Amino acid sequence: MGYIYNIFLQIGVGIAVIVGLVLGVKFILAGIDEKAEVKKMLTVYVIACIVVFGSFGIWKITMNILGNL
Repeated sequence: MGYIYNIFLQIGVGIAVIVGLVLGVKFILAGIDEKAEVKKMLTVYVIACIVVFGSFGIWKITMNILGNL
């Protein structure tokens, strides 16, 4: 089960880094109007990262608790 967890975690981290880099470059190169749109996208990005990595944390804690039973 730990093997599957690590694969999904690595995929999640990879996607988060790539999307973060793309949004960062867009923000740097954007004009004033586009920066407002990118800021909205960054808010969604941060919330998505919290949800994804929070779910991985919950999964890991659950597997540790169930493994000790």
